[in-house]
Amino acid sequence: MPAAETEVRKTLSDFIDAFDNLDWDRFRLSFSDDATVFYPREFPRRATGRAELEEGFRKVFERIRAGRTKGPYMDIQPRDLHLQLAGDVAIATFHLDDRL
Repeated sequence: MPAAETEVRKTLSDFIDAFDNLDWDRFRLSFSDDATVFYPREFPRRATGRAELEEGFRKVFERIRAGRTKGPYMDIQPRDLHLQLAGDVAIATFHLDDRL
């Protein structure tokens, strides 16, 4: 496996671990200040920039945490992961079944 792909897989794994454990600082630092997020299940529109992203995901974290104090809170398991690497850009697409 090429080094770039290994790095992308590690970064994705770290992001998922932060989200599973609702580790706010690790999660939020996974995004750049100018990130755009479309999370159709939770956001009625695209979140653009750190302030909008954090406002939306703080609510998501609170809902998922539901008063619990110890993680992991979720078990995110990306299915059919597909990585596309082009220079210093990586696109990772996958399916999630979070209806459980």
